[in-house]
Formats: sequence, C-alpha cells, structure tokens
Amino acid sequence: MNTANTNEALSNAITSIIRDISSEAKYSFDRVFAETKAKLEAKQDEATELVKTLTDQIDSVKNMGKRIVNIGTPKAPKKALVHSAFDTILRIIKSGKRKEKNVMLVGAAGGGKTLLVKTIANAIGRPFYPFSVGLQTTKSDLLGFINAHGVYMPSIIREAYEKGGVLLLDEFDCGHAGVITILNSLLANGHCSFPDKVVDKHPDFICLCACNTYGRGATVDYVGRNRLDAATLDRFIVVNVDYDEALEEILTQNRVWLRIVRAIRQNVLEQGIKHIVSPRASMDGADLLEEGFTVEEALDMTVFKGVEISLRERMLKGVKMPTKKELKDEIKRSKEERAQAEAQEAEAQSGNAENGDSKDGEQADEETVSRLADASYAGSWQGGEDKPSGENREGEVVSEVEYYD
Repeated sequence: MNTANTNEALSNAITSIIRDISSEAKYSFDRVFAETKAKLEAKQDEATELVKTLTDQIDSVKNMGKRIVNIGTPKAPKKALVHSAFDTILRIIKSGKRKEKNVMLVGAAGGGKTLLVKTIANAIGRPFYPFSVGLQTTKSDLLGFINAHGVYMPSIIREAYEKGGVLLLDEFDCGHAGVITILNSLLANGHCSFPDKVVDKHPDFICLCACNTYGRGATVDYVGRNRLDAATLDRFIVVNVDYDEALEEILTQNRVWLRIVRAIRQNVLEQGIKHIVSPRASMDGADLLEEGFTVEEALDMTVFKGVEISLRERMLKGVKMPTKKELKDEIKRSKEERAQAEAQEAEAQSGNAENGDSKDGEQADEETVSRLADASYAGSWQGGEDKPSGENREGEVVSEVEYYD
C-alpha cells in the first residue's frame, strides 16, 4: 500500500471516529439538556406557586387593617351573681384590635375564678370549654391523638379552637413547663398544628387561664405549682382576682357565720399564718349550720381542717362567737329570704310562660336578684352586748376568744 492510500485510510478512520464522537456527544447533550429543562420547568412551577402563596399572604396582611373583635353587647346574665373582676376581663377581651388577648387570672384558692370565666362565656354567648391542667397533662391531652385505627381523637382544646368558644385552662400553673410550651403557637398565632392537620383559629376563640401563682414556681401555700416558661407567660395579660367580699356575702347569706370567717381570715393575714380561709369556708359552713352542725363543728370541717391547737388559738384571737338564739334567728332569716325569692322567681317564670318573654317578666327576674342582693347588703348585723365571760355555749373555755349574748 502506497503512502497516499495510507493517508486516505487514516483520514477516513479519523473522520469516522470524530463523527461517532460528535454523534454520541450530541445525544448526551440532548439528553442532559432535556433533563435539565424538565427540572427547571418543575422548579419554575414550584417557584410560581410559592410566589403566588407569598403574594396572597402579603395581600391578606395588607387588607387586615384593624382587627375587629365583636363580642356583641355583653352583660351579666339574669339570675347570675358575678365577680367584681367581670367588667375588667370583658374590657380586656374587647380591646383586642391589634391582637387577640389571652388572659391569666391569678388569685387565691376558692376565689371564684372558674365560675367567673363561665359567667363571661354565658354573657358573650359562647360555649364554655373548661380544661384542668396538671403535672401529668400530656401533649395528647392538649392536642388530641391518632388512635390505633388511624382516627384522630380531638381534645377539648381542639374543639374550642376550631369551633369557637371560651377555653379555660384551669390550674394552669400546675402544668409541666415543657409540655405547656406546646400551646405557645395556639396562643399567639392564627393557626395551630394538631396531629391530623393544621387548623386555623376560629374568630370566636378566646383563651383564659386560672392560676394560684404568677407562674414563677411553688410557694409555701401552693407547693404543687411549677415555674412556667417565660415565652408562655409573655402571651398572657395578668389580672388579679382577689376574694370578692360583696359576692361572698350574697352567696353565704348568713352574716353571723360570715363575720366569724372573716375575723379568722383577718387574723391569718395579719399574723402571717400559712393557711387558706377562702369563700368556700363561708358557703360550706353556712350549709352545715343549716343542717344542725354546731359552730365549732363547722369551724373544724371548713376552716381549721386539722391545724394544730396553737394555730387555732391564734386564728380565733378576738373572734366573737354567737349565742344559740342569734345563730338560730339568722338561719331562720336566711331561709325565709330564699323561700321568698324562690316564690317570686316561680311567679315571674309563670308570667313569662303565659305572656312570652315580656319586659315585665325580665324586670321581675332582675328584681328577684336585686332583692336578694339588697337583703344581704341591708345594714350591718347587730349583735348583743359583749360578754366578758370566756365560756362557749358548751361551757368549755377557749383561749383568747371573746363571746357575747
């Protein structure tokens, strides 16, 4: 083979190789280009959807303007006696124009916090959802859970959050701080993640919690309370709910017994005695006295509750005990007033049944409550002359206690 033929063959071979390489390169390029184009188009679709979502959210924020909180024209329900903090809490709830208001009620045991929140729910016409928190409260208790069959089991918190209503987190400062923080999103945002899905907050949802402390840990009186996370506490407006003595007087309807309880409560306060004497003692003791228990028995069961003798003497210092006649007359007066009020209420309801919900019927209901309140406030109870004797009605001597007939 001559040189010319050799060169031609070599050239043809090189050309063939270059052609094959070019063909393969073009195929690879086309394939890579197609794959890259498909990926870019998919990313473009995702980006377009993301932009649309962000645009909608921005438009939503722009169009929000002021947040309108419409709770109608709330007022204390008829036949209901309300705590003095009632109006304050309603005003706080109504003030939520920039953001919703979560309210923490802090007060001593037996101050009527739970009943107060229920009364508020009734006043604004929303369902009441009470939920008790404790150290053993779990995430599932708060948010619900998916059962073994794959079915979501809602919690009472979910019901209130999704359907609207007044949620009371009772004994809130008993909860574990780590678990309670689960509610932070629910308390501050317009949505919350539950086990089955993300739920938007109902516009009628209101959250209040009731505590015996300010969430900074246990005290001498409330040893079972826990320190709550600062981020959780920051989500609440704090309202002090002290004992409402006016309400206590109306509910007790026994001024003789109430005077004793309040005198003991004052001694406890002034002497720094670590003991709770709440309005529950006033109401429970009044009931026991009507059932024939003695003052001493009522004190043992509702006030002292096993405290040592030395503390009893300090708590009873200067407390005047009533005679049998004074106590009997006061119980009789209380029963007669309640019977009269019940008769008037029955008469008013009978009139409403015949005439419909007339204004006269409404006025009769209001007058019944007003008369009960006026009866409890009407003047101070007048006892007899002080007696210098140290004997009680059983003839036993009680240290540092003044008695009178």
